[in-house]
Amino acid sequence: MKPETKMRRIVCALLLTLGLCLTATTAGARSPRTSTPAKKQKTEKPKKVKKVKPPKLKSCTAYLCGVAYSEMDSSAYVTPVQQVDSVFLDGHTNFLADRQMYSTQLLAYLEEYYACKHAMPAVIYGKKPKRVAKLHAKVLRRFRKDTSWHLHELEPDEFTFKAERWVQTDGE
Repeated sequence: MKPETKMRRIVCALLLTLGLCLTATTAGARSPRTSTPAKKQKTEKPKKVKKVKPPKLKSCTAYLCGVAYSEMDSSAYVTPVQQVDSVFLDGHTNFLADRQMYSTQLLAYLEEYYACKHAMPAVIYGKKPKRVAKLHAKVLRRFRKDTSWHLHELEPDEFTFKAERWVQTDGE
């Protein structure tokens, strides 16, 4: 064995025992443990980004119920289950398009008529009235069970959701 390779092995063994690794090698250098040339490191290619398809929306009738609560004054507001025509749902997931707009409708009403500025609104929706009524009853039970909340059940003629017109934007 050549004295150069013997010395190289000794240096590599010392570096490994000290916890250091030999990372910089010359282009034509050979690996210290084998007699094969060192492999070149692969450069990562940027991954191709798939174009996102817009959701396929379908217009249908849905049942909505609104819930809003304010932790500032421990009050909760619940609307009755309402039937809303021409609601846009995603064709694959049945997700309500622009659901934040329905929450904003409820919040605007509460700010105007109940002076509730820090309420957190949510909308429960579904195609079947029984499912939404079941969730509505569950929400009411939770707020009635905890006596620290002051529950306001809105009347059916007091607040109604209006169908939002869904408009697709290009993100510009």
